[in-house]
Amino acid sequence: MFRVGGHGATGEGSSRPTYIFSPDSATFATGGFPQLKKGTGSATGLRWPAYTLDYSASVAEAAFWYVGIPTGAEFNGGALEIFSRFATAGTGTPAWRAVGWTITARAVGPLGAWNATGVVSTITGTAVPTTACQVVRQSVALSVSGWAEGKVLQIKVARTTLATSALVTGTARPDAKFGRALLRLTQDGA
Repeated sequence: MFRVGGHGATGEGSSRPTYIFSPDSATFATGGFPQLKKGTGSATGLRWPAYTLDYSASVAEAAFWYVGIPTGAEFNGGALEIFSRFATAGTGTPAWRAVGWTITARAVGPLGAWNATGVVSTITGTAVPTTACQVVRQSVALSVSGWAEGKVLQIKVARTTLATSALVTGTARPDAKFGRALLRLTQDGA
């Protein structure tokens, strides 16, 4: 997990961290998790080797990340950006090719309950590109109520499946290859 700190508008050392969630830093439950895969580079295939979390289009799967909010962090907002791609091109109408995500987030402080529920945010479906391996960038603002320095953030990322999607069903969508997510803590005006 890599964290990039920032300075406030006044340059007085306030911190607005950005967290990078990579496939190989995820934690998984005993079932219902995306497959960690390594795409190796080759002259005819993937030219840039990379790890991905391959989320099924039809099975509920989730991955989890945990990060600490450092002392001195100043923020009043947060956003999660997800970068994914698809090994195969989308087909059919755009609604059938859409990919969405469900994000659950919460902060746990000292003596806090680890297994309590979190706040759910959704990224509505974005059409899968009609060309294979094109990157899709999607983002959502997160509620930061209760987040503060010295707490642990729990982040769960699940793909919206055909079974749980409000989209038209009946046409298969390709599996999503989760590449990275960025969690940015933000401050109004900066």
